[in-house]
Amino acid sequence: MLIFTLPAQGSKIPDGTIVLETAAIMSKGLPGFATNYLDCLQGSYLGPSGAHIMVWISADTLVFSLRDWKESFRAGIKGFESVHDRNLWACTRVLGVQESLKDKGKWGYFIKLPEGLSGKEGELFIMGFVRRIDGLISGAKYYQDISFPAVITTTGK
Repeated sequence: MLIFTLPAQGSKIPDGTIVLETAAIMSKGLPGFATNYLDCLQGSYLGPSGAHIMVWISADTLVFSLRDWKESFRAGIKGFESVHDRNLWACTRVLGVQESLKDKGKWGYFIKLPEGLSGKEGELFIMGFVRRIDGLISGAKYYQDISFPAVITTTGK
């Protein structure tokens, strides 16, 4: 069990650490698509520099049009970059899930990095988020049990 104490208001988040700012909330509408009402979970993270990272996950069927998306590898993961916003990246994942979620085996993850977090730290966030959310979704019994990782470490490889 990981126990992490958030810094007091005005305190600095340690370097190499990005913390969950807004927990997973049920929402409608995914970025990078025309006006839509696709079901999703949405949240945000806060980095040491005060940078805000937005994340969305969805189990709805997604079609990435080449008019709006181009294939892109980030952190060694095949995905898509929005042609309209180079800081918006998405990937699809096919996961082994609990029997009660068997109709939701394919997931879409969307990450919007702020302008200053597109280098190595951004790549490490993507890698950490994707790896951790894969495990959380695979272990969830029900859709409403899914939560976002509280802390993503961006130090290391």
